[in-house]
Amino acid sequence: DNTRGRRDSLVEDADTMADVATLLLNLVPDMLKRPRQKGYQVPDGPPGIVEAFRLYYDMLETAEERGIKRHKHDTPSEFQRRLGHAFPSNVVGPSTDLFNMAIYANLPAETSLIQRLRDSLKTVTAAISREREEEEWRT
Repeated sequence: DNTRGRRDSLVEDADTMADVATLLLNLVPDMLKRPRQKGYQVPDGPPGIVEAFRLYYDMLETAEERGIKRHKHDTPSEFQRRLGHAFPSNVVGPSTDLFNMAIYANLPAETSLIQRLRDSLKTVTAAISREREEEEWRT
């Protein structure tokens, strides 16, 4: 009798209704489901970390609008060269570095540096918008 061991029951942890609901929800085609929120999800955390994420994600969204898309296998440092086609290097380099420090080392960025880079990004984004408007006006 000692060699049989103790048996645990899974019944007490079972939630049949939740399992059936999950199964049915997974059977519904994606086009019938509510669309997911577009953009990048910024996690909660200290301001220096969150702002570094937000700055980098804003840069990625603007680059995507210009047709420069990041592949899932690209690291931020690998994608930095392609971002350089849409933004000046004095914005891309520090923004990527701050993002890397925030995501990999959990080191917050200085508020003044984030603000300076955000202002530069806004200037570049405004110039891109003006370019696009002029292009649409010509056609």
